[in-house]
Amino acid sequence: MSDKKQNVILMVLGGITVLLLIFFLVLRVQSVKAQHELSKSEDKIEKAQDAYNKKKGDVSKKVYYYVSENGDAKTKPIGRQYVGTQTLNARANTLFKIIYTYSNSNDYTNRKSKASNLVTTDVLNKQDIFGNKKNASVVDSLGIESSFDSANAYLSEYKDNELKGMVIVKYSIVNMAGTKEGTKTFNVTYDMNQNKFTAIDVIN
Repeated sequence: MSDKKQNVILMVLGGITVLLLIFFLVLRVQSVKAQHELSKSEDKIEKAQDAYNKKKGDVSKKVYYYVSENGDAKTKPIGRQYVGTQTLNARANTLFKIIYTYSNSNDYTNRKSKASNLVTTDVLNKQDIFGNKKNASVVDSLGIESSFDSANAYLSEYKDNELKGMVIVKYSIVNMAGTKEGTKTFNVTYDMNQNKFTAIDVIN
């Protein structure tokens, strides 16, 4: 085969190789673009689903609240149960987050002032819940830090404007020995007129 023919063949093969490279490069770009568009579409779908779920939840809440006041003999108790549970759970999380969040004696002592608009004076003066000066000094001497994890309220009675139930609190304690997770259970009474807990008793 002459050098001229070899050069022509090499040029043709080179051209084909270049075209193939361009073809695969275009395919790759299109593939990446398609994946990106798919990801954007999935994000849009997810956001739309989240918005729908939120709207659905908001509508459900409004229905329950309306039924709790205006329902008939069958639906009103269901609405009141929902409203009572939601209220008790929200207030319990607000209160017990204050009670179980501190990192020094000042934080420990200041919990009472932070919780004063959430509980009655009788509850505020309960040492098994808010402690005393001796407990506060121990917090510093042992380097105790407490962090709130969660509070779950279980409604047992909704009579007039008074809610009664049980609250299970989970928290974490850090000291010189390490970290320890704890659980406390309380019987609680919440007055919806006062917007305060009127009774809190430690079960265990």
